[in-house]
Amino acid sequence: YAFPTFSGNTIESNGRRAIAVGGTIEASESTSETWPKVQDLPYWVIQDNVQIKSNVTLSVAAGTVVKFQYTGNDDKKRRFLVEGTLDLKGTDSDPVVFTSSRDDEYGGDTNGDGEVTEPSSGDWGYIKFTSQPNVTNVFEHAVVRYGGERDNACCGNDSNDDYMVWVTSPEEGYEDVTIRDVTIENSHFAGIHVDNASPTIKNNTIRETGDAIELAGNFERPAKPSIENNTIEDNRRH
Repeated sequence: YAFPTFSGNTIESNGRRAIAVGGTIEASESTSETWPKVQDLPYWVIQDNVQIKSNVTLSVAAGTVVKFQYTGNDDKKRRFLVEGTLDLKGTDSDPVVFTSSRDDEYGGDTNGDGEVTEPSSGDWGYIKFTSQPNVTNVFEHAVVRYGGERDNACCGNDSNDDYMVWVTSPEEGYEDVTIRDVTIENSHFAGIHVDNASPTIKNNTIRETGDAIELAGNFERPAKPSIENNTIEDNRRH
């Protein structure tokens, strides 16, 4: 993987005003890396996934915008897969934003097409937290919008992953993510999907989605989230 140091660059007249990212971030030993805020450039997820493996901590600076490249191929919708630690440095007034490449409200006209395209729900896939031993995640002070669609029919699975933030745990007893002080909006269907996990979901705003929070699991390991003090409004289903 690559984490260059940026300093003193003049960036102008490019096809995309962004830093292109993609692929798997992994290391042979415990490692911490950072996506700094660089001249207000968004990070543009151009490949199928960004994946953080279990021995990696990725910090993302306050005010950083992460955009997922739009594709009309439902089985190629971009995803952010978290098995390690995603450490967002956002604040109430300066959150980290995850959105569509067609969203000009955050990060400007990154795709350079003026007003030709507009964002819509399902432009990208999802952020998925898969709990791991000895890994703690707090997903906070963020805005997540215009995702929530991924078709798995290509892969021998006839189901769709139509949710924007996904929490799952392969084993009981792992510490599941805490989601707090996050705005989740304009999802293709579910804002948050929980299966076989027990995350804490508190103080969030979830709006203009299908189901605000969707639970799945089985009799042996049902989803058991702690849900507290969320604002849930203008969803197609509550």
